[in-house]
Amino acid sequence: MPVAMTSIHVFNFLELAGFLVLWIVLFECAHVLVALLRHGPLIGWAVSPLGVTVMFLYEPSTLYIWLNVLFPALISGFVIYVGFFSSLAPIAFPRHPLIELIVIAVGVLLSSGVDFFNALRD
Repeated sequence: MPVAMTSIHVFNFLELAGFLVLWIVLFECAHVLVALLRHGPLIGWAVSPLGVTVMFLYEPSTLYIWLNVLFPALISGFVIYVGFFSSLAPIAFPRHPLIELIVIAVGVLLSSGVDFFNALRD
């Protein structure tokens, strides 16, 4: 694994920052899309730097709770894969399946870990 860590190169910091912003925006848009597909009686919205919160009159179903966890996680994994392992990636990772899996898993856990634990709690 030390060889894998020494072969990671950042080519453009501005492009990396833009990718991270795009990743967060697409992740939050996936949450909003799932909330809009619910069609429940809406009480209010809350938009903050930490994300978007939607308040409904009734408690959501179990299907909605898990859809609100899994769909943004899927979008996050797709964005990470395309952003880090395509030919225009701002960071050059070694092309090894284990490294790809670890990078995608860490990214999805960073973005959806709290949602997953909140869904388990509900």
